[in-house]
Amino acid sequence: MYSRARQTLYTLYTHQPEHQHTRDLLKGTRSHVHAFVHVLHLSEQWAYCLDLPDPFGQGPAEGHALAVDGQRIAVLDTASGSIAYAGAESLAIEEVARIPAGKGVASLASGDGGRLFAADGATVHVLDGSRPAATWTLPTAARGLQLSPDKSRLYAGGDDEVVWLDTTSGSVRGRARAEGLVDVLSVK
Repeated sequence: MYSRARQTLYTLYTHQPEHQHTRDLLKGTRSHVHAFVHVLHLSEQWAYCLDLPDPFGQGPAEGHALAVDGQRIAVLDTASGSIAYAGAESLAIEEVARIPAGKGVASLASGDGGRLFAADGATVHVLDGSRPAATWTLPTAARGLQLSPDKSRLYAGGDDEVVWLDTTSGSVRGRARAEGLVDVLSVK
């Protein structure tokens, strides 16, 4: 996932058997990190591994999702019901919020002002900052979440369709067929 200015690339890695960070190899140590966000700054040409706290990375890979807005990085782990927030500048974990644990595929969309939409299968948890604000139900399990440019609609991929919800009420405002849809990556 790219930053808005496309200067930074964020990649979420979950449990990789026998993976060791270069820093551990250089120090002759072994960390027990099961998930991290690889941050690659494309114009300044540096990389950083933002370690995620336990239990991130211990559940199934499809239960994890990443979202980035201008100021924060958010990572969802549906199996534990955890959402880790890190500063996009500080690259440090600032807090971990909680939602009900689940077993669904994770999707995440982050809007301005700290609003976050976290899907666990067909359930969407809406958070204002790190506080739960609402819970909505989609027609089918989410296959990607994306906000409209004006942040008034939340688009969710589903079984051969895309639905869009009002971001204030959570009510379905429309739907369109999309045969063979795998994931919603962007909207215009």
